[in-house]
Amino acid sequence: MNLNNNKNKAIFILILAIIVVVSIVVYMSKHKKTLQSQPPAQAFQFMGNVKDLQGQTLTVSGIYGNNFHPLSTSVRDVQVVVDANTKIEKNIWYMPTQEELKKTKGIWIPKNLKQETAPGVITDLHSADIQDKEVDIRSESDINNKNIFTATKITYIVQVYPESKSIVPGKGAIPKK
Repeated sequence: MNLNNNKNKAIFILILAIIVVVSIVVYMSKHKKTLQSQPPAQAFQFMGNVKDLQGQTLTVSGIYGNNFHPLSTSVRDVQVVVDANTKIEKNIWYMPTQEELKKTKGIWIPKNLKQETAPGVITDLHSADIQDKEVDIRSESDINNKNIFTATKITYIVQVYPESKSIVPGKGAIPKK
């Protein structure tokens, strides 16, 4: 075949495109069952903000995920039941002083902060003072697309500011009067 002629080049490209399309159709028809039988994504984590607390049930607005990898960007509200087996954990971050912030031009990196882990309580997660507390919720069973589920573990962060040693979840510390 002489490819110097523009007409021959166009015919060659057209034949090549047809071969590629036919190959894709044949592949998809042979592997149709495999392509359709992929199991749905599983989620063992829900990341979001607490909107309400009624008894032992949290209303949380957020997204499903696994190890901080979101399964989608669709935010939805779920009911999270806290029972006797749910572990609640607070991570306490000791925030930098004004002097330290001046040295870093106001930038602080969470992994460089002094941190501790302590048992948490459900009432830390929602009160009149604390709105939209961020939480990381884990489950041992698949919770993907479930509107109600029981948490295995709930983790949240409390920031403690150097001007005060008191802890106020979600607001940091309030200077003592």
